[in-house]
Amino acid sequence: MKEIQTELVGAEMVLIYSCFVGFFHFMLRSVVYLFAIYYGLLCTSLQRLCKYLLQQFNDDCTIEEVKSLLYIQANISKILQSAEECLSFHALVAIVISMIGLFREGYKATVASSLNREAFLPPALASIYFLTLHFLITIPASLLNEKLDDMKHFVQHLPNRMPRHRKEVKFELRKNFFPEKRLSLWKICQLNRAVVVTSLGTLLTYGILIASLGKSH
Repeated sequence: MKEIQTELVGAEMVLIYSCFVGFFHFMLRSVVYLFAIYYGLLCTSLQRLCKYLLQQFNDDCTIEEVKSLLYIQANISKILQSAEECLSFHALVAIVISMIGLFREGYKATVASSLNREAFLPPALASIYFLTLHFLITIPASLLNEKLDDMKHFVQHLPNRMPRHRKEVKFELRKNFFPEKRLSLWKICQLNRAVVVTSLGTLLTYGILIASLGKSH
C-alpha cells in the first residue's frame, strides 16, 4: 500500500513539474514573440515616417517647410537613439533564441521525418515560430537602416538642391543636428540584409554538417 502511495505521489510530482516547465516555456516564448512584434512595428512605423519625409522634400519646398521637416527628422533620430540604447540587447537575445531554437527544431524535424511522419509536425511548427521570430526583428530593422541611409544622403545634398536658401538650410541642419544611429544587435553589428542572409546561411551550413556526421556514424 505504501509503495502504491509513493508511486502516486511521484507521478503527481512529475506531472506538476511537467506542467510548470510547459507553462514557463509558453510564457517565455510569448514574451519574446510580443517583443519581436513590438520591435518590428516600431521599425516599420519609423521606416514609413522616413519614407514620407523623403517624399515631402522637393525643390518646391519653402524654407519654413524645410525647417519643419528637418525638425521631424531630428526627432526621428532621437527616437532611434533611444530604441538603440534600450532595445539592442533585447534584440540580440531574441535573435540568439530564434537561431538556437530554429537549429534545434529543424534538426528534430529532420530526424523525425525519417522515423515517423506524425512526429514531424510539432518540430516543424516550432521551426516556423522561430523563423518568424527571426524575420520580425531582422527584416524591419534592415529596411529601416536602409531608409535612414537614403535620408542621410538626401539631407546632406539638401543645400545644393535649394541654392537660394543654402545658408538658411545649412543653419537648420546644424541646429537640428543629432548623432546618427543605426539599429544594431547590442552594437556588435548593424542590422542589414547581409545579416539576415548570413545568419540563415550559418544555420543551414551547420545543419548540413551535423546531418552528414550523423549519417556517417
